[in-house]
Amino acid sequence: MSRKKRFVENLTEEEVVVLKDGRKNGKSYQFRDRCHCIILSFSGFEIKDLAILFDVSKNTISTWLNSWENEGIKGLKNKSGQGRKPKISIHNKEQVKVVETAAKNAAEKGTNMLDEVVENLDIEGGLSQDTLNRFLKKKVCLEEAT
Repeated sequence: MSRKKRFVENLTEEEVVVLKDGRKNGKSYQFRDRCHCIILSFSGFEIKDLAILFDVSKNTISTWLNSWENEGIKGLKNKSGQGRKPKISIHNKEQVKVVETAAKNAAEKGTNMLDEVVENLDIEGGLSQDTLNRFLKKKVCLEEAT
């Protein structure tokens, strides 16, 4: 005996427009995929087919459908706190102060700025020069904006 097939049913024209816009202009690829999945489910695609198409498990597709049914478009967006946490942030005043001191020492004494930042902040796994450069660029942009 097979299980009852599950689809998204009864989408309004407004919801279809919102989903299509989310698929086209969504900020993250995950959100765009979830919007596309809801549209395809409404079109008659089964969970097993959607799982193959999006290269995720059937449980993941079910979770997306549940999120849509319970929360609407808001449920398809990534929740706050998901994703990799930054090793260094321009919003952390202690880290900003350490980087400013290291930059000053590098300019005056010729010390290695990256080594000083890593040593003083005790960053697990170290810090790459590219990450430090992005931090400095964001800091400069933030200073110019104020």
